[in-house]
Amino acid sequence: MLQVERLERQYTELKSKLEAGAISPQEFRAEATKLWFEDAQGRTWLIGAQTGRWYFYEDGAWSPGEPPRTETPSEVVACLRCGQLVEADAAFCGYCGFRLPAPRPVSRAMPTPPTPDDSPAKPDQPSQAAAAPPAGTAGAGRGANVRWIAIAAGLFVCLIGAGALLAVNQNAANSLVAPVSPTPRAADLIPPTPSATTAALTPTPTVQPPTDTPRLPTATPRPPTLTPTPVAPLTGHIVYSVFNPQYTDLKAYDVYISAVDGSDRRLIAPRRRQPQLSPDGRRIALRGMEGGKLNLFILNLQSGVEQLVEHTHEEASLPSWSSDGQLAVFSSSEMPDRAWRLCTINVQRPPENCAWLKVGPYVLLGRYPTWMANGQIVYSGCNYYWGTTGECGLIRVNADGSSPALITAEPQDGVDTAPANAGETVLFMSRRDGNWEIYKVPLAGGKATNLTKNPADDGLPALSPDEKFIAFVSNRSGQWAVWAMRTDGSDARLLFPLGGGYSVEPDMDFMTERISWGP
Repeated sequence: MLQVERLERQYTELKSKLEAGAISPQEFRAEATKLWFEDAQGRTWLIGAQTGRWYFYEDGAWSPGEPPRTETPSEVVACLRCGQLVEADAAFCGYCGFRLPAPRPVSRAMPTPPTPDDSPAKPDQPSQAAAAPPAGTAGAGRGANVRWIAIAAGLFVCLIGAGALLAVNQNAANSLVAPVSPTPRAADLIPPTPSATTAALTPTPTVQPPTDTPRLPTATPRPPTLTPTPVAPLTGHIVYSVFNPQYTDLKAYDVYISAVDGSDRRLIAPRRRQPQLSPDGRRIALRGMEGGKLNLFILNLQSGVEQLVEHTHEEASLPSWSSDGQLAVFSSSEMPDRAWRLCTINVQRPPENCAWLKVGPYVLLGRYPTWMANGQIVYSGCNYYWGTTGECGLIRVNADGSSPALITAEPQDGVDTAPANAGETVLFMSRRDGNWEIYKVPLAGGKATNLTKNPADDGLPALSPDEKFIAFVSNRSGQWAVWAMRTDGSDARLLFPLGGGYSVEPDMDFMTERISWGP
């Protein structure tokens, strides 16, 4: 398999492991940085981890391109005996069996040596096989050594041939009057020192230095990072709920907390759901899910002590903290008509009853409330009682229920839900484009922007403590997991699998849960 195809196959395997949750994003990035090679022109090619495209480094910058998909031909040299071309790293000639000299290592960082003199061999040289190799197969810096080796090899061949001739004609030689030439001595194989006579036959080669001082090439750059755009680090902890199908007495969720990379996963609240961290990250507001404990609770993360929020009904759900951590707003369907209404309560000193949000004499109808940083509350509902159009969507209202106003408007009741605080921007989930996606819209109202644009289901947005990233849940990897992206929707990355999923029971499904991101 060619080198390009091999690296592409490795990238595909890494991407599959990442999406399946078999490796973490950090492990994926570390392995992806190894998927590079250097072509025959000295350019470095790299597969971009986020795009899967090829990039090459040239003139100090990365540019997209298509890498060469042919193998580089092997280097060849000429056999010193028969003159046939063989691979440079071969030990023996495949044509005549001659043992080839070991090749000298050539540094890729150095310029190509000057080519040797490739003039034809003179007739009175020992052998045509001892001629200089063709141009381009060896450098002039070792031309003299190669020629002396060739001369010695030629003499050695002649010696072997003479010995064989003597052996074949031994009987005939004994009957001849002329004496047989003596066996050459080992000293005869050593080339004589050039003299005035021998110089005319075999001139001593002189190595001429290059006329120009060679310039050292610029070092080939190595991939400095995974992609030209660095990946920002993420910090903090995320709390989330996972449905536990092993409960048989009452269907329920469990609440976990993990570091943002999925490490240090801990079960902190069994039979609880809809967690939200307090602004200081020390407490979690929860909804109970066991017999006699279907109210709201506050869990202290440092002590592990859970406190019941008094005077909250068993139908109370989806609590959200005020910016000072003193109050909570939640929705409840405890009234006889079972409609969802909004209520606020002091979690430090709870009164006998919660304060229903009213517009005039009417209690506001809606659910999934979220306290914004400016003190207003955003929830999912319709403009009944205070409007004339019957439109539904996200609504902002003052903490006492006054001045309600639509932020988004959709024809289907509840299509926009799970609002989350993002300063002057509201994050929410909606299936207005056919499936659940994450959107953002100005708190003052305006055009909603789709941030995820993925055919899978994405929802339950939560803003990071530094307000630069959004965490959300998605099944785009084939299982429910926590993902993160920048507030503009870019740089989406898998953080960790949930280790479970959501209930299919009415009013306990995906869209009624919550995750929260704290320090």
